[in-house]
Amino acid sequence: IEVDHRGNLWYEKALCQRGLGKEQMALEYLNKAIEIGPPNGLYYNERIKVYLTLGNKENAKADIIMAEKLGVKVDDKMKAAAN
Repeated sequence: IEVDHRGNLWYEKALCQRGLGKEQMALEYLNKAIEIGPPNGLYYNERIKVYLTLGNKENAKADIIMAEKLGVKVDDKMKAAAN
């Protein structure tokens, strides 16, 4: 079975960008991770944090649904912040 780990590389790059306070670049990297997959709830969970930092509650809400659909328990504080 061949596993594609490219999404993980973009996810890790996004984490680094968030650590540097570069939320917009982190968002671009997370979008790329989600685009090339495979589906991973952690990607959506991290993107929720970016969206909340950027003040985009609507997209955060959509990602909460996707993250949980993919088996990730989203922190209740993030859920509250999205509402």
